[in-house]
Amino acid sequence: MKVTQKQAVGLLAGCGFPEKLMKKLPAKALKAKIAKLPGQEDKKPSSEVKKLYDEVVSTLSEGGKVIVVEKAGKEEKANPDKKGAKAPAKKSTSSEGNGRPGIVDYIRELLRKATAKKPLSKDDLTGACVKKFPDHTEEGLRKTVMNQTSYFIKAAGLDLQSERKDGKAVYWIKSAS
Repeated sequence: MKVTQKQAVGLLAGCGFPEKLMKKLPAKALKAKIAKLPGQEDKKPSSEVKKLYDEVVSTLSEGGKVIVVEKAGKEEKANPDKKGAKAPAKKSTSSEGNGRPGIVDYIRELLRKATAKKPLSKDDLTGACVKKFPDHTEEGLRKTVMNQTSYFIKAAGLDLQSERKDGKAVYWIKSAS
């Protein structure tokens, strides 16, 4: 039986677990909590989640599995039972406090190391980020690179330089020397 993370959170909240805490849990932890529901007499469902609760308990009592998926109809991104499935990326703040685990700092570091003689293109920056942060999608990293090279680095007061080489825009941060 598949349930979405939203359904899992609603089910657990309806059974007396703190909703705020349940929203923070990854799919694997939600699945573990749901698997223990039938044995917890003190965790009875509210009327809003009674139908889902009964389906889950029935599935588990018949030896079936409950799988928590990210969204209905989507590939099972958060399914810990499938080999190769990745857990959701942990969010920690970088020194800039933007919620990304060091990606922005890494882009800035790469641009500081680049020079007018050896500048970096957006493709170069994205490729380096993909290698350093393999748990993030290339598309997401490309968007971050594009945002950093178009606006945020300049807004942070860094002297971002750019020019066109071989038909591509290339970048570096001018050092304050």
